[in-house]
Amino acid sequence: MHYLAKRGTTYYFRRPVPAELRPYPENRPEWMVSLGTKDRETANFHRCILTLRFQKTPYLGVHETGNSSD
Repeated sequence: MHYLAKRGTTYYFRRPVPAELRPYPENRPEWMVSLGTKDRETANFHRCILTLRFQKTPYLGVHETGNSSD
């Protein structure tokens, strides 16, 4: 699935970091954060939410835990 990765049994949300922003998120080519679930359906739900948030405000308003800031 798009922007969804799995390490071991845990799902992660991952997005490429645009070249112009790479000096800021530790120079990494991608941003990856645990979704805190082993269930694919739950991971897909969280992936959809984070994808929409990134489309609205890329790389802003998301904590390292994957929860949105309100």
